[in-house]
Amino acid sequence: MGTLITSVHRDLYPFYALCGRPFPSISPIADQQIGAIIIWVPPAMMSAAATLIVLHAFVRHEEALFGADAPPS
Repeated sequence: MGTLITSVHRDLYPFYALCGRPFPSISPIADQQIGAIIIWVPPAMMSAAATLIVLHAFVRHEEALFGADAPPS
């Protein structure tokens, strides 16, 4: 969802122009893209961290089974 919203170059929510913006110096497109990055990057970082933890556990398991000094086959 964040990727899609970040890549769109038009205002997806034009009705926010009616209620005003808390930061008028930021354009609606920039505001939309900042919000999309906020909902896109942190979950992606959690997925990457979980993948690294699982890979580390896998390597430790393999080293325990075959020994750390075993030559790669």
